[in-house]
Amino acid sequence: MRINNNLPALNAFNSLNATNTSLQNAINALSTGLRINSSADDAAGFAIAERMKVQVSGLEVAARNVQDGANLLQVAEGALGQTNAMLQRMRELSIQACNDSLTSQDRQYLQLEIDELKGQIDRIADQTQFNKKRILDGSSGALWSSSDLNVKARINGGLVTVDEFGQKVNHEGNFRIEVTAEPGQAQVQKSSPFLSASSVERTVTETIEVTFTRTTITTRTEIVNEEEEIIVPILPAGGDPEEAEVLEININTGQDSTGATSGKGWNYDSSTGRLNITGDGRYRITGTGEATTNHVVVEPGVTADVYLENVNINTEYTYEFTPKGYYLPCAAFLMDDATVNMYLVGTNILQSGEHRAGLEAPQGSTLIINSSAVDGALEGELRAVGGPHASGIGGCCSAFFDPPESAGGNVIIRGGTIHATGGDYGAGIGGGSGRDAGTIEIYGGQVTAEGGWWSAGIGSSYYIGDEASATVIIGGGQVTATGGEWGGAGIGGGAYSGAGTIKIASGLVSGGSIVAQGRDGGQDIGAGVGYTGTYTDYDDTQNIDVPDPPAPAGYETRTITRQYEVTIEEETEEKVTISKEVEIRKTVIEETTFVDFITQSPARRGLTGSSIGESLLSAGSQTLTITQGNGKTAEITLYSTDTMSEVAAKINDAIAGTLGQARYADTQTKFCTIENISGNGSPVYTRGYVREADGTLVLDGNGNPIETGEKELVGYQTTPMLFVRSAIPGKDGELYFSGDQDLLNALGLNTIQESSENTLTANVFDAHSGQVVASNVKTSGSEFVSLIPPEIDIQVDMMAGLRSNWDETTKRFITAGRDVYTAMLHLKNNGTIFQTGANSGEDFMIQLGDSSCDALNLSRVNVLTRETASRSIGLIDRAISRLSAQRAKIGAYQNALEHTVSNLTISSANLTSAESRIRDADMASTMTDFIRYQILNQSGTSMLAQANQLPQSVLSLYQ
Repeated sequence: MRINNNLPALNAFNSLNATNTSLQNAINALSTGLRINSSADDAAGFAIAERMKVQVSGLEVAARNVQDGANLLQVAEGALGQTNAMLQRMRELSIQACNDSLTSQDRQYLQLEIDELKGQIDRIADQTQFNKKRILDGSSGALWSSSDLNVKARINGGLVTVDEFGQKVNHEGNFRIEVTAEPGQAQVQKSSPFLSASSVERTVTETIEVTFTRTTITTRTEIVNEEEEIIVPILPAGGDPEEAEVLEININTGQDSTGATSGKGWNYDSSTGRLNITGDGRYRITGTGEATTNHVVVEPGVTADVYLENVNINTEYTYEFTPKGYYLPCAAFLMDDATVNMYLVGTNILQSGEHRAGLEAPQGSTLIINSSAVDGALEGELRAVGGPHASGIGGCCSAFFDPPESAGGNVIIRGGTIHATGGDYGAGIGGGSGRDAGTIEIYGGQVTAEGGWWSAGIGSSYYIGDEASATVIIGGGQVTATGGEWGGAGIGGGAYSGAGTIKIASGLVSGGSIVAQGRDGGQDIGAGVGYTGTYTDYDDTQNIDVPDPPAPAGYETRTITRQYEVTIEEETEEKVTISKEVEIRKTVIEETTFVDFITQSPARRGLTGSSIGESLLSAGSQTLTITQGNGKTAEITLYSTDTMSEVAAKINDAIAGTLGQARYADTQTKFCTIENISGNGSPVYTRGYVREADGTLVLDGNGNPIETGEKELVGYQTTPMLFVRSAIPGKDGELYFSGDQDLLNALGLNTIQESSENTLTANVFDAHSGQVVASNVKTSGSEFVSLIPPEIDIQVDMMAGLRSNWDETTKRFITAGRDVYTAMLHLKNNGTIFQTGANSGEDFMIQLGDSSCDALNLSRVNVLTRETASRSIGLIDRAISRLSAQRAKIGAYQNALEHTVSNLTISSANLTSAESRIRDADMASTMTDFIRYQILNQSGTSMLAQANQLPQSVLSLYQ
């Protein structure tokens, strides 16, 4: 028996501890319901259960994601349903418009509804959103941009496809598109004939003044004047050098140094911003360097010295009424039949608006440009920029002015730095559109001149006849002249005109002082492109007859007269003028007015002589709408007083300008013309007279015309027709007319040349690597289907690489290729991705296309004529088919997402069940263990108590 170590008690204590631990575990499991409450309970099971728990949580979130995606698709489907309904309505309207029971005016009302439906379709495509995300404008599939506004990507889906191995392929990138074109044929239409139009020369009776000369021989004493040329300072006429004042005027304020707005020889009109130089004198016109719309006019007959100092004038948007009644921009500096010695100080800029030269010096004017110092040839600068159709320095446009007002005058340059730029049809220095260039003389300074479009750098504008009238004399200085990009010579003629007279001092060209460059067929020095007359090519060795230069800057050559008395014998002529009525030949234009044309048109057969013309235009005007095949429209207003030439001009301007065809043609005036269809027509005769070479009558001693006794042909009675031409081949360029039905019947336009489409061939390259993406892809029209990825269509310029040139023989536009058309296109994948799984990479992409009118090709839908209405049915059918494919794709996406939701729900339930089997406790088994451990605990406690009593028995040994 031992008392220090009670082994039975220790054993009972250890057993009781083990039982307590098992009992606590059973209580924990029963209270939580989990078999594994910590990793210590089951390390492997705990890890597996935690992974399953993460998966279950992710699947639940993925299910919500998929449901959000389904909701997004429901929004898209609802919006496309409304678009489809509107397309159905547009189709109904197109079918209705095909019926000829409707008038043109009725179809215009139908077109109004179609235009509104188009606008609503665009609004749905642009404004349909889900959580601020646009879903029907194509951005849910791809993003794009191009280097050319005429190149567009139509997003029908997205850039991601699946290859044969099930791998996703992304087609985004930067692409270079090169297009070559085989030209088609453009439409030509003609009208009914104008039965009463004529253009004849008639014999009319006019009162003329006839001058007779009577000659007698007399002896008399006379003062003889002997002329001598001397060089003197430039002064106002008759002025003394010590009395010569220089009046200083600020162009920005219109005031002189005292604040006055008028004075001797000048005045300023603040209402128009016009500074008028009205008298001879010296004027210093200064500026602040800031641009002003105030402008300078030197009035007829004035001889003035004008110093320009830091003047900056821009009259692009400043207008005035011209003497012919046109409302046109003002010229920045205008000389009207005046003489100006101009001295340059600092930097001066003269820029005018449309039809006006920057520094306008018309015929009858003399402009001498000098440096501000006699010995400073390049001191002082002038930049002259002409508006469209006008020169930089010289003449303005011929369309709105009489010939003397628009032809170029005499321009002499002796010094300074000159930059002259012509606008569109104007020369850099010389002629404006369609007018003579005058005389240009250069003896010093640094001159840079560039012609606009078809004009010379220095010389003539485009097409002024078989022989250019420009005279160019260069005796010194540094000259750089560049012709217009479409056929102007560097120095000499514009397009379709000869070289005129060119005189250049020997050695200037070979020595490099003159640099001349013609472009697009224009000669460097000589004729412009397309000139068919005869002329002598420029030859430096032959053009050396250059006159002496004018007096140096600040001086002029004057002629003085010395007088002496002599007795002379001479013939004296006495002129007697009488008034007499004579018959003379004059050209008389008798052109049909619009009302007469409508009344007499064959389309109104049976109504000739009725008031149909007057009644049709009883309100004073009618609107005629011209619709182009690509959907563009233009409206013109016709008045009863319009002649047929004015009607043709209005139609021509609408096609060239509003419909934008001028940018594709080499002329802006041939889209609508009047052509005579009856040869020379019926001849018109008058009695014959003896005439001079210029056609004037030869009179006898009594002032009567001398007759020949034979009749002479003076004109023709004509029967012309309107010809309307498109410069754009194919359906996109076809022209349709709509308006009042009587008006259309009277015009009687019918097609005499059907259009045919251009054939375009595209090659596509990776812009960075140069790798070929697509090659030799052909299309008819301007749209390539699936050119890069399968669901991206590419639309290019309908005249890509083409230009229409006027053919005078056939009187039509002939389309021909010019260059390879190149554009850059950037595509970026922007498909909408839904996370449909609990793990990375488990996603679902949708790619929704663009449902706007442009993407559905609805811009071309119009029902203004029966033909366009019939064509529109096909366009709408293709749009409905494309929209149906889009909706079918959305339906497929929705079905796939519904199945995905079901799969996610099932997977989540199954994983939850598996985790339960690992982690959850078996309550029956655990309760059995709990009862067993509870009994063992009670038993262990009792035995421990008894074992603790055993050492008590040792005390009995002491008894």
